[in-house]
Amino acid sequence: MAGSMQTRDRIIRAAVDVLQTETISGASIDRFVAAAGVARKTFYLHFKTKDELLAAVVEQQRPHYLARFKYFASFAGENASPQARVRAILQTIAKAARSPEWKGCCYIRLATELAHYPGHPVRIMVAQANAAVAEWLCEHHVPLHLPDAQAIARQITLIMNGMIMTQMVMHDDEAAVHAVSLVKMLLPDELALAQAA
Repeated sequence: MAGSMQTRDRIIRAAVDVLQTETISGASIDRFVAAAGVARKTFYLHFKTKDELLAAVVEQQRPHYLARFKYFASFAGENASPQARVRAILQTIAKAARSPEWKGCCYIRLATELAHYPGHPVRIMVAQANAAVAEWLCEHHVPLHLPDAQAIARQITLIMNGMIMTQMVMHDDEAAVHAVSLVKMLLPDELALAQAA
């Protein structure tokens, strides 16, 4: 059983690597099988369809999705304001996007390619992952005294996703600058927070 789980995990990890460079339509089961170094028969012992594998990829990556944003926010420092923490997230993503090896966000790429399939399990799971990011932002980065903190958290999530998409499609170095400007409109700066306290 342990070996079977290791094989399943190997197929998922191979799929993650393949999807960094391939589209969903371009990534065939044969491509996943070759990358994982397993037989096609072995693939079907673990996944009935390619869609089932894609759902497993999203599920496996889900903890890393939010953890990555938490890690980026920590670059602002322990006592940083909410605005500074969100700014650190955006600026860290922008810095990574300048690398030729940067392939963007696997979640966004998958959800975009499946735009015409609203009930697809991958789209549902990506939506849940984004809801978790918005919830985390609301709980830890949006001051509770602000009106409609939940809406602000969702708007910041939208800004983050929009900046990532812009970087993926246009490689726009100004995207982070514009995204930070929008965040400043939503979140108070350090002085405003001190006065509110």
